[in-house]
Amino acid sequence: MQFASAASHDLQSPLRKIVGFAEILRETIAGNNADTDEALNFITESGKRMQTLVRDLLHYSQISAQTFESAPLVFTDVLEDVLDDLAIDIKDSGAVVGVDGQLPDCVGAESEIRRLLQNLLSNAIKYSARVESPKVRISATDNQNGPPVYAIRDNGIGIPAQHHNKVFQVFRRLHAVHEYEGTGIGLAICKGIVDRHGGRLWLESSENEGSTFFSTLAKS
Repeated sequence: MQFASAASHDLQSPLRKIVGFAEILRETIAGNNADTDEALNFITESGKRMQTLVRDLLHYSQISAQTFESAPLVFTDVLEDVLDDLAIDIKDSGAVVGVDGQLPDCVGAESEIRRLLQNLLSNAIKYSARVESPKVRISATDNQNGPPVYAIRDNGIGIPAQHHNKVFQVFRRLHAVHEYEGTGIGLAICKGIVDRHGGRLWLESSENEGSTFFSTLAKS
């Protein structure tokens, strides 16, 4: 993990330069030659995807190494902040996001719980069936004798049973980049966050029947 962290840091600067110079060239000579325009677009978009990959890899490498302080969190407040951050994605996709009942509070590092929710909700919106707008429901079960169980349910493409464990592994993509964008690290980051908080992350899903991701977090 130390190697991944160091490599990620070292890659960020040259990638910024590659993307920056490619964008300058694209703006300077745009329209002069169709093949050149296509090549520069490819370089720019590939560079941006690599930047996202490096950023996610860096965060994944830091999850087990970094220390964080847990504190009581008002789960609904954290969720509302995440939904505000995703407002453009929700609007552009036509997604309908609803909350069922009162969500129990939890204990955790706010920045990590935010990232957990943002990754799970982004996936719920992104992996839609495309024949209808994404529908996402957020709910929770407040167990008196155990940690609350939070659930994020979608009406998307679903995940075949044989891939339920694989999706939490690094770089385990089930679809090509041109079908669904992503780095293949998001769910691995989610699992790392929940593990560090002493919880559990799992899913129930069938192909073409949507997915529900469950997570437990310490009760506030």
